[in-house]
Amino acid sequence: MDAWIVGIMPLSENGEKRIRKNLQYIRNGRRAHAVVIGHLTEVQLAKMNAERAQRGFPPMDPKIVFVGKHVYDSRITEDGYSVDDVIAQITSALNDGSVFHANPKMNSLVNETGREDGYGNLVFDEAVFECSVRYPKPELLSVIPKGDRIKPKKEHGPR
Repeated sequence: MDAWIVGIMPLSENGEKRIRKNLQYIRNGRRAHAVVIGHLTEVQLAKMNAERAQRGFPPMDPKIVFVGKHVYDSRITEDGYSVDDVIAQITSALNDGSVFHANPKMNSLVNETGREDGYGNLVFDEAVFECSVRYPKPELLSVIPKGDRIKPKKEHGPR
C-alpha cells in the first residue's frame, strides 16, 4: 500500500492542489485529466466492495480519482459556489469518518457530521462516485452539500 494511504484522511496531502488545478483548467476551457486525490479508508473500501460483490461486480481499489467537469458544472456554474467552497465540500465528504451509502444508481460517502457552509446552512456533504469508467479506481463524480437551502449569489460568477 502506498505511504500516503496510511494517513487518517482520505484526501491525500496534495489532493486539494490537484482538485483546484483541475477546476481551474475547466474554468479556463481546458481539458482536465484524471488525477488521484486520495483514497477510501479500509472500512469504506470493505463496505463498497461487499456491496459490489452482492451485485456481482468486481472489487474496487482504494485510490480515488478526480476529473471535475461534473462537479464544476453542478456546484460552481449552476449553484454559484467558489472553488474554495467545492474543496471544502469534497474535503468534508471524503472524511475518514464518512459513511458508505449504496443504491442502484450510485455509491457515495456521506459525512454525517454537519458542517457550517458559510452561507447560513448546516450541510451534510456527500461524495458521489462513478465506479465503471475508471475501473478499478472510483472516480469522484460529484459532491452534494445536502441541506444547502441558502446558496451563494450567482451574479458574482464562479470564483
